[in-house]
Amino acid sequence: MIFLRRSDERGAVHLLGKTFIADKHWVHRLIRCEVDFTRRRMRFYALRRRDPDDQPLLRTLPYRRSDTPFRGSP
Repeated sequence: MIFLRRSDERGAVHLLGKTFIADKHWVHRLIRCEVDFTRRRMRFYALRRRDPDDQPLLRTLPYRRSDTPFRGSP
């Protein structure tokens, strides 16, 4: 699953109900977040307007999805 987020003043992004530090030097900028549920990891890539084809990897983090079923109202 792919998400686009803007990092905050700490280089963190808010995603899937949690906050993750993507890169402390990439603040207030766009980040592409890829969540791989099969391999249980998240990858954060820097997005650049000047060179949109160059999207360097900022960070890779483990991601563990909760296996509890959703119990909210429909």
